[in-house]
Amino acid sequence: MVDADGLVLNLAVRADIPVSLISVDDIGAFAAIAFDRPADFLGRKVPIAGDRLTPPQIAEIFGRTAGLPARRFLVPIEQVAKNVQLLQ
Repeated sequence: MVDADGLVLNLAVRADIPVSLISVDDIGAFAAIAFDRPADFLGRKVPIAGDRLTPPQIAEIFGRTAGLPARRFLVPIEQVAKNVQLLQ
């Protein structure tokens, strides 16, 4: 989200908890390997991540990339629960 003060990263994750991230290019590359070697991957769960960053680190990178000031906003868990209820 962008407001008058710059970018705002809205996440329901505490500032000290790293989030696993992966680019779509990396997902595609891994999927190509898995399709090329199905016997190695069929029926397996393989965790993949390119980075593990905290919400403040993610906000800083987004801001630097966009050339804007950035900050994170901790979405209250009650708001997440309310949004989930709306989907049901």
